[in-house]
Amino acid sequence: MEDAEMLLKKLAERYDKNPVGWKALAVFDKGSTLLIIMSPEGEVYEVKMVPLDPYRFVGVGTMASDIEELYAYLSKLPNYGFRPLPDNIFKAILKSRGYVSAKLAKKILEIPTVSINEIQGSAIAQGPIICFGEKDLASISPKQRELQERLSREVEKLFCKRYRDRAMLYG
Repeated sequence: MEDAEMLLKKLAERYDKNPVGWKALAVFDKGSTLLIIMSPEGEVYEVKMVPLDPYRFVGVGTMASDIEELYAYLSKLPNYGFRPLPDNIFKAILKSRGYVSAKLAKKILEIPTVSINEIQGSAIAQGPIICFGEKDLASISPKQRELQERLSREVEKLFCKRYRDRAMLYG
């Protein structure tokens, strides 16, 4: 297990070096935690976080590349990343008051992803991040369910250690 902040920083640095072929999932559980799954080509990382406020979190993460079922699912997803939007697409989004049709989404996903350092233009699309519920992801395999339980225990321990007063408030 690794501190989420450090792991996410390493992943951001890796993304900047090679922004092609990334996948992303977000899993919301019945509590207040969030599980982020990032997959640069050939690897899978899971990061479990407890939000402290809209801008800060505490969490833990680990590599999970040995869960073949999860990797197979991720490989079918569209590539995640930052995409500079051409003016015509940006204007179409503004004109539709933020609604993005399937046709427009397809056009956006066809734009190659770029590193954060290469981003230029007046508008940027980030994503896609596919979201689903905790039980849906845990059903992928027993290994995935075990890892989710382990991440939950570890993030709870870390939260209680670093933010004892808050942890006592929430029981």
